[in-house]
Amino acid sequence: SIRYHSVRDGHVDEPPLVVLGQLLNGRTGRLYKALVEEQEVATSAFGGQSGYKYEGLFELRGTATQGTTPEEVELAIYAELNRLKQELVPERELQKVKNQNAAGTFRDLRSNYGLMMQLLIREGNRGWEHINTDPALYDAVTPEDIMRVANTYFTPESRAVAIYYRTEGEEAEADPLVGRLK
Repeated sequence: SIRYHSVRDGHVDEPPLVVLGQLLNGRTGRLYKALVEEQEVATSAFGGQSGYKYEGLFELRGTATQGTTPEEVELAIYAELNRLKQELVPERELQKVKNQNAAGTFRDLRSNYGLMMQLLIREGNRGWEHINTDPALYDAVTPEDIMRVANTYFTPESRAVAIYYRTEGEEAEADPLVGRLK
């Protein structure tokens, strides 16, 4: 797990960081394609921004394949971040992520529960009214914004890394509570 100190909810750089996370995340995201499909160093990969009332964090994770060390996964993640720092995201790729974001926002608001959660989160952080203005902020993100926030926030000085190892031969479901979830 790699975590970078980032920005609070409502900060001007939060929309570009959220969109950057969406560029990396999911089966069609850059992290999954690079680490899982192309390099085959990870079985899963994730990246995303979490903005809270007073501060935020950007987290990246990857689960190493058998025969790959967590450090190799870490280096592969840094390589993807460096691409974002050095190359502008193609407009078409960025628009795809914006479309997915808009569709996800719509889906979240279709149910009473989803609407309630979005209102509660916004009210807790900076005011429920932002549910109406946030989508336009995400839609306004440019490739230059993505490159700028990648260079600003993804620095060694603002990073914390945790590497987890499983003891050889240890079962993944050592916790009896996890076993009951099947």
